[in-house]
Amino acid sequence: MRSTAIRGTAAAVLLSAVLLGLAGCVNAEKAAPAGAGASQSFGPAPTTTSAPSASAPTSTQGSAAAAHNAADITFLDQAVQLRQQAINLATKASTVSTNAQIRTLATQIANDAVPSVDTMTGLLTQWGQPSPSSVPGQIPGLLSDSQVQQIEAATGTPFDMQWLQGVKGNLTAAEQAATNEASKGSNPTAKQLAQQWATQLKTELNSLTAIAG
Repeated sequence: MRSTAIRGTAAAVLLSAVLLGLAGCVNAEKAAPAGAGASQSFGPAPTTTSAPSASAPTSTQGSAAAAHNAADITFLDQAVQLRQQAINLATKASTVSTNAQIRTLATQIANDAVPSVDTMTGLLTQWGQPSPSSVPGQIPGLLSDSQVQQIEAATGTPFDMQWLQGVKGNLTAAEQAATNEASKGSNPTAKQLAQQWATQLKTELNSLTAIAG
């Protein structure tokens, strides 16, 4: 009788262990997400790195935009000097000339020249170039200081005649500078300025020719 009781107790303990093991398996299956396999990892989700934007500017693009050659620098240097002299002569004519057509042309030249001088000077600064300085004989058509003084000292008809002659030489030289830039320059902005300038100069020269007769 005692042996039978011991065997019964052992069987009960074994049955309880089996039942606990089964319960643990069931709980483990419930805890795992649906579709999870034995090889699935539940560690932290992998991080992703965004690819760089294709539209982001690069230093190469900036360098290309500022690329220029010696012809571009020469053009801007000559253009600024010629346009500045044209502005000075136009300012004088607007107050001295008694010819209404000359005063109108002078106003047109000044209005065309001031913005272009600012833009061209800005480009030279961007390229690390010094401000243009006049060198006698360096630019064909650029009047010398003595020639400018002679025009400014005149009055009446002599002033008008000398002014027309001096400005014609200035505009013709400017037109040649723009033509040289169109064929020899490499910077897109400078070449575009030359094209715009050439159009303005043609109009100014046509007006001057009509006045001079």
